[in-house]
Amino acid sequence: MSFFKMKLSKLTIITLLAAFCLIFQANVSTAQSLIVGIPSATVAHKGHFEITHESQVNRWSQNKLRWNSFSFLCYGVNKKLELTASLSNLNNQGIQNVTTGAGFKFVQPLVDSSSGLKAWEPKWVLGSNALYSISRNTLGGWVYTMGSFRLPKLKTRLTGGVSYATSELYGHRYRFMQETQMLSVNPVRKATLLCGVEQPITKHFSVIADYFSGSHDLAALIMAVQYETENNVFILGYKLPNETQETDAIVIEVMHRF
Repeated sequence: MSFFKMKLSKLTIITLLAAFCLIFQANVSTAQSLIVGIPSATVAHKGHFEITHESQVNRWSQNKLRWNSFSFLCYGVNKKLELTASLSNLNNQGIQNVTTGAGFKFVQPLVDSSSGLKAWEPKWVLGSNALYSISRNTLGGWVYTMGSFRLPKLKTRLTGGVSYATSELYGHRYRFMQETQMLSVNPVRKATLLCGVEQPITKHFSVIADYFSGSHDLAALIMAVQYETENNVFILGYKLPNETQETDAIVIEVMHRF
């Protein structure tokens, strides 16, 4: 049986990931503006751009290649604020929702260097993006807020919060109406939960995972390994959507800082 056809429960995978993380302690790497699919508690370095591209690939569910992508550019204004621009849902499928976005992310440390809680590195994160669907010629938005802290000895960073987005980000759901014999298109607009874990293993290598709750295009658990150099981040992961295993995918993400 191939790897891609294995039926692993999400609970089993989360348990294995948590157990693996507890084995290690490590130095903290600088990371990027995203964990995998959700925002992280860091911003781009002041005066620098970071460009990220993510591809999600599935070849096994429907005997044909399914590819979807997300590209993200951010600029570090200062140690707390970055400006962002994005292009999402560029893919090789018939149903399109190609969307552009522009906005910001603000990260506020909650303690100063003299505090006894310094080792916990607590932070508050706030972000927002204006969205425009090129495919549908509609406007929308995304706003999120999160809290984040680090476990001092293990160096594990835990992040969680709430997100609200319109269909330009969260997509649409299709339902066949028996009474009219027509397909109903329902835009998704809802509040959801989001959370993430980042576990450094060495200075350059980390195990990471993040999760969007609900039923929408981003609703999934993504588990990944991350390798970081001074100006680059490479991520390889696996996506388990909340709704159907037919959209499982390999996730490949590359970030370059310049």
